[in-house]
Amino acid sequence: MCFLQQIGGKLQQPRKKFLASNIPRFPILFSEYGFPPLSEREAIQKIGRGIFMRWFWYFIIYSFAGFLLEVAFARAIRHPKRDRKCLLLLPLCPVYGLGACLILWLAPMAQGPLRLALAGGLAATGAELAMGAFYRFALGVEFWDYAGMPGSLGGLVCPVFSLCWAALSLALVYVVHPSVAGLAALIPSWLGPPALIVLASDMLVSCAALRRTGSTEVLRWYAPR
Repeated sequence: MCFLQQIGGKLQQPRKKFLASNIPRFPILFSEYGFPPLSEREAIQKIGRGIFMRWFWYFIIYSFAGFLLEVAFARAIRHPKRDRKCLLLLPLCPVYGLGACLILWLAPMAQGPLRLALAGGLAATGAELAMGAFYRFALGVEFWDYAGMPGSLGGLVCPVFSLCWAALSLALVYVVHPSVAGLAALIPSWLGPPALIVLASDMLVSCAALRRTGSTEVLRWYAPR
């Protein structure tokens, strides 16, 4: 709220002063624009688009990291299903991207490792519950099932994995994300719209295929053993 009030007050300033005063706060967003002849409203819109795309790339990167983590886990336990890819084309696990974005959004409000672990564990568990319920009740499929584990809630979430997510949230915020933020900042702005179209198209096609077949096998990208 304080930030919005500051922005509202700056709208009364001359255009160049407004832009100049916000460049240190948004160096990545304005580095490619310089000082174009923009109105204050256009400047705010560019800031908003930049913030949206930044979080979009976070979602993509962490969804891909989740896919790699699931592949490694499946290989480690010698599971017959060697991946948990949730889309037909892209190697992504959206539940990881959603959970990571929720954790990063909560991180500034959860001061200290203990609070961050608690907030991160709850956020990731909430994302897992929401996505699991969507897959089960909207599409008729299941990508994971914790039914045999203690404290399981409908097989969608369980305390053991919630503790794992809490630990991973600490690694995410303190170790992984600084590098990911730098990587996302290097992605050219022109790549955003086509990437968004590809992701949205793949999600729609994947959801239609899952709902039609009622099986995650339709997403398999390798020959069964």
